[in-house]
This record gives sequence, structure tokens and C-alpha cells, in this order.
Amino acid sequence: MPRARSVIFVVALAALASLALATGSAPGGWCAGSYSAPVKQSRFSPRGIVEEESGITASRINPGVLWTHNDNYSPKKIFAVRAKRQSGLGARSHRNDGSIAHVLDLEDLPFIGHHTDFEDISVAHCPFQNDTVAEEDREWCVWVADTGANFGPKSKEILVYVIKEPRLELGLGPQSKPPTEDVFVFKLQYNPSDVRWRRTPNVEAMATNVNGSRFWLVEKTFSNDGDGPAGIWESPDLTSLESLRRTSGTGGYKRTCARRRAGGDWRCDLLLEPEPEARGSSLAAFMDNSTAADLRRETIDVHHIFVSKVNEIENPYPDCSKFGQETEVTYSVFDYPETLPVCASMREKQPGSHSCRKQRDWGKCKESWMVEKNFCELTCRRCRPPPRREEEDQLAVRSVDERKEFGTPWEVLERKCSQTKRDMRNIRNIAAADLHDSGERLLIATYGGIFEYSLSEPFDLTTIAFARQVSTTNRDGTEDDSTDEFWKGQEGVCYDYTGYPNHQRGKGIYSVSEHHQGLYYLGCNEPGELD
Repeated sequence: MPRARSVIFVVALAALASLALATGSAPGGWCAGSYSAPVKQSRFSPRGIVEEESGITASRINPGVLWTHNDNYSPKKIFAVRAKRQSGLGARSHRNDGSIAHVLDLEDLPFIGHHTDFEDISVAHCPFQNDTVAEEDREWCVWVADTGANFGPKSKEILVYVIKEPRLELGLGPQSKPPTEDVFVFKLQYNPSDVRWRRTPNVEAMATNVNGSRFWLVEKTFSNDGDGPAGIWESPDLTSLESLRRTSGTGGYKRTCARRRAGGDWRCDLLLEPEPEARGSSLAAFMDNSTAADLRRETIDVHHIFVSKVNEIENPYPDCSKFGQETEVTYSVFDYPETLPVCASMREKQPGSHSCRKQRDWGKCKESWMVEKNFCELTCRRCRPPPRREEEDQLAVRSVDERKEFGTPWEVLERKCSQTKRDMRNIRNIAAADLHDSGERLLIATYGGIFEYSLSEPFDLTTIAFARQVSTTNRDGTEDDSTDEFWKGQEGVCYDYTGYPNHQRGKGIYSVSEHHQGLYYLGCNEPGELD
């Protein structure tokens, strides 16, 4: 049987076995069993409103509700969507759900403009609610990451907007704008010494501590043909204004954006702490120059903070074969060829602007200029990859495709899951994240799949480790190789805290893709539990 170096994500057989034997609920409330295949639960209704969804999160105060948003140039609004039909609320208005319950319009906030690029969304307690506020009285907020850097570092600010989550049962109507007193704005700056390839990292994934004390940004990364590593950036401590000042590299200063009336232009250069004399001069003068025609005077504080790189992870490879209950599977185990020397590193030298994969596909691997300069040793199979763990000497490859004309299962997966697929960008790009309320598990979504990581110390992302692949890209019938749809994968992911059904709380997973316009659900399969 031919031997081949796999480009799928490496998973030790021991890890697979331990997952298969997992039973019961995990102490932290996350899923200890396996996950079912993704199911398209519902389409968004009415159509044409949520059509390029780029993030998703579960409400904690509005049962059965998810928050999502569109990407890029769409109007800057976030949408409360009903996850599943709730009994007693009227089947006509809720149908199969996916219906939009409310629209929160953020177009009127400071710095919102043409290049505003909402990338991810999360729900957690609001910041600056220190120990003086009882836990049951702490307010909840929706956190929105305006962190995309597709337009270059000089074209936009890097921001996180935090808005107090409205209670939908209060009868807000179909759409509302948040009161300015319910808005927090964080203007971010990356430490230049931590930035490796770009002046401004391109970030599409954000996770928050459920208590509102910190958030983390995970780099998307186009670097090294998608190998990464992708940086993980941590905010200062947002428990209180004092903790922010103490832990922020800039001292936690803020400016105040102000305008004389609703709908007017914001001025954001009026107040710089700690300069108390400024409060009594320019800000007061500006606000006092209002006229009787001014309907409203408004201010929003903008907190300037440094985010620090605390860790890096390799962008995970998806295993694109089917598994679980979807179909009968064939397991093939391939040993590393012992005749090949061990590569000095997983990083290999690449010639010029063309990738090693392209050089191999063009038949360049055996040419002297490639061999003499040690280009593409791993891709050209002149050495074998170093094991990631001491006990790891095999790869498990799952496939149902054994037809000889397509090669071995390993080779089929290599073609499907390698660096690029037609015109799609690298399928290992990290597009979304969500941190479990226990702080012990982190979901990472890429264009190629959903992956779960463990944290040995809760809420400490320096202790992160790969745990398992949850799913590959949208297996909803569009994975046919004759179309491009297979690679239009997850843009948003979150743990299920909707409470419908309650036994999946903190265990099930919701996912969205801007190309499929609907809610996908992955249920947790644990012994003794019914869907």
C-alpha cells in the first residue's frame, strides 16, 4: 500500500480512543460525548436581512435567542434570532424559527463608517461591574469585534463595541438603537513588538470571559501558507476602571466622544485622562454651546487599551472525511515511512512565491535545484514529519472513498484538505471562536471545520491545547467535489445557551456560514440523553 505524508490535522490514536470512551457530563458542563453531524436547523426569516452572517452568540437573558450580524459593508446592525420554536409563543410568528425577533441598530455609534468590519460577537457580563455588584444583579452585554484588517491598518480603527443586551420581553418593537449610556467602546492597539507579519493583525475571532473581565482575539492568519502560527491577544482586566488602569500598557486612558444632539456628528478628541482640567475646558465649552433646538446631549467614553499576545496556535487542518453516524466508515492506518529521515522542523523552505504543493504538482520535486537547496523536503517526501508527541507514530485516516483511480484515502484527503481549493482562501483561516462559560473549552471555527481546545487552567489561554475536531465544513449535501460549495465553511460558532432543549445547554453548538444563510446545529451525544 502506498505511503504518503498527510496534510490533515494530526490526531493521535490514543486521543481518538479516549474521546470514544467518554461518558456522562463533563464537570464543567461541556460535552463529554461525541457531536452529531451538522444539521441545518432553519433559514433566517424574513429573507434578505441576515444574508452574510459572520458571527453568532447565545443570549443569556432572552431564552431561545441568538445574536448574529452581517459581514463587511452591510449596515452595522446586530440581529436577535429565535433559535427554535418555543411552545406557547405562537407557531405562526415563529414557524420553524430562524425568525428575526429584534434588530439593534449600531449605525449611530462613534467610529462606525464605510470600513467598519464586524467580525465576531459574544455575550458576557458588561465590563466594570466590580465586586460591589452582586452577581445576580450584574448586567449582560453583547460584545462586537470590529477587528477586521482587510482594508489595511490606516483605513480604520480597531475596536470592540460593548452594548447592554436589551430584554426583548419589554416590547422594544422590531428595531431600536442603544442608549448612549448603555454603550462601551474599546479602541485597541497591538503591541508592535508582538506583531510578526502585519502591522495590524487580521482578526475575525473573539472570545470573552463570561464575567466580562477580559476578551481575547484570535488571529485569522494568511502566514506561511496557512500554517500560522495564529496569535492569541488578551485584553487588560476590565473588572473595574481601576483594574483597567493597572493592567493596561497605556495606563487605561480614555477619551470622550460627544455630540450636541441625536444624529449629529461625534467629536472624539475632547477628554484625555488623567488630565482633569480638560474636563472643565474643551468638553464643557463644546457641550455648553448647544442651542434650544438641540434635542439631546450625548457622550460615550472610548477606552484606549493595549492588547498583548499571550499565546500562539497552529491553524488546524480539517479531516474532510465523513465520520460518526453519517455513513459506514473505513479506517486506514498509515505508518510513517521509517526509511525516511525525520524532518528537522515542520516548517520547510519554499522557493520564491510558489508554494511547495504547487512545485510538487508541477513535478519539480526531483529537480536538482530543489534537492540541493533543501526546498520542500516534507511536501516532496524526502523526510518524515517529527511526531507531535512522543507516543505518536501513526495517523488515523478516515475515508469511505477507496476507488483506486482516486488513489489511497490519504491521497484523496490530501487533495481535498490541503492549502487551497479553487478560488477559496486558505481553509485553515480562523474565522470565529467561543469560550465555554466554564472557561475550560474553546471552540475555533475555520473555513474547513470546527475544532475544540481544552484549557488546563480555566480562562487562561496560555494553557490551551488541541482536544478534537468537532466537524468538517457544512456537510449538508454541498460537499460534492464538482462545486465550490464544500469550502464555504463556518464564519461563526458558539456553544448553545438558549435553553431549548435544556439538556443541551452549554453542550450543543450553533454555527453559521455567510454562504448558507441559516442556523446549523450540532447536538451533543451523551449516554442517556434524548434529543
